[in-house]
Amino acid sequence: MSVAGSEQDRVALGEAEDVNILGRASALTSINTIRPIGVPILRALFFVGTYVPPLTAKLRSLSFIHYARWTIVDRLPGERLKRAHLLFESNFNGTWSQYIDAFSYVVPTELGAIWRWCYGFPGPIPAGPFKADIARHEFPAAHYYAAYPEASTTMVAGALELREKLDHLRRRARSADAAEFEELWREFLVDTQPHL
Repeated sequence: MSVAGSEQDRVALGEAEDVNILGRASALTSINTIRPIGVPILRALFFVGTYVPPLTAKLRSLSFIHYARWTIVDRLPGERLKRAHLLFESNFNGTWSQYIDAFSYVVPTELGAIWRWCYGFPGPIPAGPFKADIARHEFPAAHYYAAYPEASTTMVAGALELREKLDHLRRRARSADAAEFEELWREFLVDTQPHL
């Protein structure tokens, strides 16, 4: 199955639609139809993944992801759908192509366990067919909010860690003489160098 022109261009260029970008962050929303046998399996996977954190640890460790969520949609207000759909929503740093490449090559088992139950899923590796599949099923974001649009997830996490270390320095500096403060200051600079 070939990819339509604009989708194919986006896959080749590795960029999301402009409406999906706010500062450093990008949004991705895709909807795939789930094969009937996959619905109970996905429900079980999502339940276990929620309550057994080691199963999702690798996915959670990807620091460029602000947010990622899979949801089974089998009804709309007042209407039961003929087929269930897998709604995937995510916010991330970097380009669309970099994000899907990272997903494909870093967590292929996890992706395969989820998307394999959808019609037409080509598998996570190689990334090219997976990107084409995502592009075919992607929808532009209607609403998109980022608390810190010019900061990456790593930058926000680093700033929070820096603030904690600065508060610790402040508390210790209150009772320090000049020589002790000099030592505390050097220790602070060494500890926080990655965040400065």
